[in-house]
Amino acid sequence: MSVRKVAAFTSTKTSGLSFSATEVDLGPMERGEIDVSYLIPAGSPVGKKIELLMWVRGCRLHFLRWKIVVGVIGANTCYEVDVKDCPDLIHHWYDHFYCPRPCLEDRGTRG
Repeated sequence: MSVRKVAAFTSTKTSGLSFSATEVDLGPMERGEIDVSYLIPAGSPVGKKIELLMWVRGCRLHFLRWKIVVGVIGANTCYEVDVKDCPDLIHHWYDHFYCPRPCLEDRGTRG
């Protein structure tokens, strides 16, 4: 039960992509939001497809494949994606019950 840093980022370098924040600090049982938006370039042909790989790093590493298709009528869209992030506490037959199962940041993999 401690404060964790949750980060959102992409490995795809794309102009027009913006984040309301790149990281949020969340305490035990808290929720947070990071808004991500993409501005479709003017003159993009109808039917053009853009795919962005979005990453969320908290206790574990999650990904979202965001597919965007240019339509005839311009409209804002808003989707919510819930990421339930927690340590992996499920034990398998090959696990040792006395071994700690820390989150990614506790293993020294922060980037």
